Amino acid sequence: MSTLLEKFREGTVPRNVLHAAARGELALPPGEMLEILVLLRTHAEAGGEAQRALADWDQDSVVTVCCSKEASPDLLRYFLASRSHAPDVVKAAAGNINLPEETLRHVAASSPMHMLGTLLDVKRVRASGLLLRSIMINPHATDDLRMMAERWLSRSISGDDDADMSEEERGYRDEFGEEIAREEGTLFDMELASPDEKDEISDLARSMKLPLGPARQATPEKLATAALGGAKPQPAKREHEKQNLLQRIAEMSVGDRIKLAMRGERDERLILIRDRCRVVALAVLESPKINETEMESIAGMTNVQEQVLRGVAGKRRFIRNYNVIRALVNNPRVPIEASLPLVPHLLTVDLKSLIKNKNVSDTVHKAVINLFQKRMERAKS
Repeated sequence: MSTLLEKFREGTVPRNVLHAAARGELALPPGEMLEILVLLRTHAEAGGEAQRALADWDQDSVVTVCCSKEASPDLLRYFLASRSHAPDVVKAAAGNINLPEETLRHVAASSPMHMLGTLLDVKRVRASGLLLRSIMINPHATDDLRMMAERWLSRSISGDDDADMSEEERGYRDEFGEEIAREEGTLFDMELASPDEKDEISDLARSMKLPLGPARQATPEKLATAALGGAKPQPAKREHEKQNLLQRIAEMSVGDRIKLAMRGERDERLILIRDRCRVVALAVLESPKINETEMESIAGMTNVQEQVLRGVAGKRRFIRNYNVIRALVNNPRVPIEASLPLVPHLLTVDLKSLIKNKNVSDTVHKAVINLFQKRMERAKS
């Protein structure tokens, strides 16, 4: 945010400068001038002037500013609403990553028919199953528009329209393509920690009563309420951030959850690894972003599917990490056939500690005792 824009926010500019800005007469770059006008449009004294200046602003300049990496969400929301009749502006604003996907979802679900065709020309919209489904539930959408959205949805699921797909993602979709298509309508639900365990994500999921339905289950009226910035921002607290993240993931299709599992950040992966849909949870293990700390954390989880833990044990890049091996053998959730071959790799000190672990299976426990005794005898001789 520029110093001048901050002064306008604080209301500390002189009155003559305020009105000159509202008329668009300050010698500023177009982007900064438009940001100020969007801010002033609701001003009690200068709002009328600012609204007239915005309405008269050259459209080519508006498109350029809406394409800018510096464009604010408020500016993009304003022009998406006020120039909804101008396809070039809609494409520029909707395609700008600074416009929150939540806003774009509400727009897709509630906009008039003339705007929906334009949205379907935006690559960001065509690549998102969530946004395509929002268009499909829009009461203003024609049958032709719904069919077009459905075709793009099919391509989004199969990954045909994703030129930026990584080698890992492409290989995963090739391997599990049929299962992904079969599971596409599966709602997000997750493995939870037991109530007596301290786990913030599980507690939030219980309070939100997962599984939550996808966006298409919400009524158009509810979606329209928050359209174009109508919803009030949540307080910037960690709990609210995680709750919002859970809600966003709950509204994603299986294909979109797989994409997020491979491309997302740590918090997103730690939620998706618990997804009860197998192909989503296993996709997390293919993410090139997973670091050693995450590997160890996943290996020790008891609230993930056994198939996930079996997948961890079967990945060379995971079991090269000794801490992962130790966590897997100590994890009672890991299938015996996956943990037993790892026992010989444990250090003697960890074998001794594992003997006291009452949670592991009898088979693993016996193998640990036998190996520990053999090492002790060898040490004596």
